[in-house]
Amino acid sequence: MVASWFGVMQEVTKVELLTEENFPILCQWVGKFVDCPVVKECLPPREKMEEFTKVYLKDFIASK
Repeated sequence: MVASWFGVMQEVTKVELLTEENFPILCQWVGKFVDCPVVKECLPPREKMEEFTKVYLKDFIASK
C-alpha cells in the first residue's frame, strides 16, 4: 500500500523522493506493484488518495 502513495505524495508536495535516476529498481517495482490487478482492486481512486494526502498534510503542518 505504501508504494501506491509515493506518486501521490510526490505530486501533492512537489518533492521528488523517488526518482528513476536514483532508484531505478525500486521505481520499477513500485510501477509493477501498482499495476497488479489484485492491488488495483484494493486501492482507492487516485483522486481520493490525493485529497486525503492534501488534508493530512494541511492538518500535519497546522499541528506544528
